[in-house]
Order: sequence, then C-alpha cells, then structure tokens
Amino acid sequence: MVPELRYVYSRAETVKPYGGIFLSRTLYDGLPDRYTYGAKGGAYVTFHANAHLGLGVAYERIESNRATQARTSSAGKFILRSGSISPSEQR
Repeated sequence: MVPELRYVYSRAETVKPYGGIFLSRTLYDGLPDRYTYGAKGGAYVTFHANAHLGLGVAYERIESNRATQARTSSAGKFILRSGSISPSEQR
C-alpha cells in the first residue's frame, strides 16, 4: 500500500488534470529498509460517463537507508492507468 494525496480538477468535462504526492516504505529482512517518495501528474480523458483513460508521469526518489542517507538514487517512471473515477474523485 502506498499512501498518496491526489487532487483531480473535475470541473473540466473531457480532460481532468490531476497532481499528487506519495510515499512508501519497504521492509526487508536483513537488509536496510527502502523509503521512496515522489510526485505525479497527468490527466483523465473521459470517453463516457463511467469510462475514462488516465495518463500520467511520476517522479520517484528512492532512499535506501534513511538513517544515514548514504545511498540515494533517483528513478523516473511512466504510468498508464485506466478505470473509472470514483464519486469521491469527482468533487
């Protein structure tokens, strides 16, 4: 599970832009924990009242050892999402 805070500008009818931030922590047995955080943005394109396609880009920063902050690296990834916007996201 990755907690995130996302805002969708839902007043637009066809293209609904969004932006958000997220963070995560992965626990390993015998290895340092991995912490990641980042931001993402994109848009949902509405095809029908209950059908849309979401396209977005995310930037994720990976921190291997939070205590010493000795090993850090950055990675970018592209996300292709599809589904429907839940009622809570349409507000």
